[in-house]
Amino acid sequence: RPTTAGIAALAVAAGVLVNSKLVNVLFLPFVAWYVIDRAWRRGDLDRVWRALPLALIVFGEFAAVVLWHNHLKTGSLFDSGYQIKNGVFSGDLFAGLYGFLLSTGKGSFFYSPPLFLAVLGFGTAWRRRRAETALLAVIILESLLFNAKFRHWHADYCWGPRHLTAITPLVLLLAFPWLPEALQRGRTRLRKFALAALVAAGVAVQLLGASNYWDHYMGVLIAVKDQTGS
Repeated sequence: RPTTAGIAALAVAAGVLVNSKLVNVLFLPFVAWYVIDRAWRRGDLDRVWRALPLALIVFGEFAAVVLWHNHLKTGSLFDSGYQIKNGVFSGDLFAGLYGFLLSTGKGSFFYSPPLFLAVLGFGTAWRRRRAETALLAVIILESLLFNAKFRHWHADYCWGPRHLTAITPLVLLLAFPWLPEALQRGRTRLRKFALAALVAAGVAVQLLGASNYWDHYMGVLIAVKDQTGS
């Protein structure tokens, strides 16, 4: 809600988001657009403007932590120390997109099978909750694009698409406006069985990854890489 406390809480969340990963600052303009658009449609825009100074002060404190952290690491307020030859976002976009969506090595749907439900439910979410769905879709798409363009999009050596972990629950949210009714549209048992199978597959994949000691798993991957030249 566009109250002073609500806007300040949003500023705290935004500050934590940026401190967790600097590139997340790219999401903030879309969040601001959503808040302003919703407030304008409800006639509450004046409340947002009144709360804005406090929000900027709160977010500024978190931004100061980012600068202080940079200074501790590199001696410079504006150098995060994240340097990659040819640039951080010099990767092959289409290779990254293929890897995140379709490859068996890093494909999101292979490591989180319930995400198929979001694909099926997107249409219903768009029709019933268009503003919220648009915000989620923009954040998901933007995260997918800049991580695919990241020089080391695969984040090896790790289990699955690590760089997309944060948006996995956001993607799954798109299934929920559709899912309850979908389970009741005839052949109820079959539909519930299919849902249970998807969830079980997701749990099985995560248990398989969690059951391996990470350093041992890295050793296996490195051995395969060295032997195949991949």
